[in-house]
Amino acid sequence: LESVPIHQIDDPNSVIPAITCGVLGQLALVQADQEQAVQLLAESVARLRPRAHEMWWFPQFLAFHAIGLTTVGEVAEAHRLVQEALVRSAADPRWHTGIILAGAAMVLAGELKSELAVEIYAAACSHPHVGQSKWYQAVVGAPIEQGSAHLSAEVSAAARGRGRRERLAELQAVVQTLSAGFS
Repeated sequence: LESVPIHQIDDPNSVIPAITCGVLGQLALVQADQEQAVQLLAESVARLRPRAHEMWWFPQFLAFHAIGLTTVGEVAEAHRLVQEALVRSAADPRWHTGIILAGAAMVLAGELKSELAVEIYAAACSHPHVGQSKWYQAVVGAPIEQGSAHLSAEVSAAARGRGRRERLAELQAVVQTLSAGFS
C-alpha cells in the first residue's frame, strides 16, 4: 500500500483533503513561501466551492486565499474573494468574521488604503482568534504595519482606536459596510 499525502486524496465526498490544503497553505504563508501558499489555498477553495452552501465556514477559506493572493500582488482577485467572503459572512455571521476582516485589511493594504487597513485590522484583532494569534501578526499585521509606515503616528493611532472600539457584536455592521465598499 502506497502512502499518499492527505491533501492529494481525490475523494469528492470528503472535505478533509480540502481543509488540509488550506492548512498547508497557511503554513506556507507563515514560512514566506507565497507561491506554494497560493497554489494550496486555491486548491482548497476549488475543492470546497462545490459544497460551499453546506459550509458556514467557507468564507474563512476565501479570506485565507485572498491573503495569499495579496502577498503575490494579485490584489484584484484577492479583492473579489474578500467581497465574496463578506457577502457570504453577512448571510451567516459566525466566529470567522474576524478572519474575514483580517483578509479585508490585507487586501486594503494591497490597494494602498493604509489607514483603512490599519483600522480594519484593529477591528479584526478584537476577535480573540485573530488578536491573540502570532500567525495573523506575522502574515497580516506585520505587512500592514510596514505598508502604513508612511502614516503619522497620530493617524495610525486614530485608525487603530476606531478599529478597537468595535465590539464583536458590532463587527457584523463593519462587515456589511465593507461589503458595500468592496462593490
